[in-house]
Amino acid sequence: MGRKKKNETQGIKTNMIYCDPYLNFVRAILERTANDLVADENDGATKKNRNDALSFFFDETSFFYQGFCQWCAMAGFSEYFWQQKALMKLAMKIVKKPTFYRKVKNFAQSSKFGSMLRYLVNTLQHNYHDVLNLREKD
Repeated sequence: MGRKKKNETQGIKTNMIYCDPYLNFVRAILERTANDLVADENDGATKKNRNDALSFFFDETSFFYQGFCQWCAMAGFSEYFWQQKALMKLAMKIVKKPTFYRKVKNFAQSSKFGSMLRYLVNTLQHNYHDVLNLREKD
């Protein structure tokens, strides 16, 4: 006797891979935009993409943010989750490469999310250096 194959219905989340291709598409858009936040190059296109990504996730008055809200609503994703994920990507990038902070300094100073970013950076720096010190002692 064989096992019954579990039927997966549309829209069920299975370890961040969705059964519905549309949800994977929306997730890919959000992931790609989050990756644009932490792009290292300093050319004009990368700066524009970084600024657009900051507007996409955090500037409530921008056209890009309206699109972000629409994508999240259509897919049933939490806007708060994706904003926090984007902030964490920025914070990790700043901890690993402190000079990157200059690239997002205006955002950190003028946005309401800037204080959260500074908090995450400070927390991660403290914990990150503790982990590095433990590795050196081993």
